[in-house]
Amino acid sequence: GGPAGEASDGVDETVWSRLKRHEPPRSLLEDWAKSMTVHAVLGLAGLECTVGGMEVLRFGDVYEVFSLVGLTLDQFVNKFAHLPRVRSPRDARSMADAILRTFTAETRRDADDAMPCRDLFRLLELIGYPLRRFKSVCGAVLDLEAAAPLSSLQFGAYRVR
Repeated sequence: GGPAGEASDGVDETVWSRLKRHEPPRSLLEDWAKSMTVHAVLGLAGLECTVGGMEVLRFGDVYEVFSLVGLTLDQFVNKFAHLPRVRSPRDARSMADAILRTFTAETRRDADDAMPCRDLFRLLELIGYPLRRFKSVCGAVLDLEAAAPLSSLQFGAYRVR
């Protein structure tokens, strides 16, 4: 229970109806899938999503993508909560998992805690991280990687090849 419109886990059910009205068009999701920046950033995290591919990301990998764009689990959960508040890391993870399960319910074929790449792109668009913002935030991460080639690393005065 809880106040009207709020599920027992604290997720505001009215958020889901608002999200349905703002679904990004398929062409926009294809732009995500084709973006070199998106692929490079996901690659840094050891993840891969190909155009039209059926790859799925474990929820932990989704949270890693959130951290790359500067979104904490608490901030993510509060976008869906009836009353935003600070939660323990365990509670935030539990609620975030529940949100992702609900969000991916229509596209997931199994009970694993994973979501298709396309759903990650949909979610980022819907929670305020459109492709343009993702590219600008994550472009800095890529610039840092480009400045330090992977062929050699430097630790103080030592270069490791």
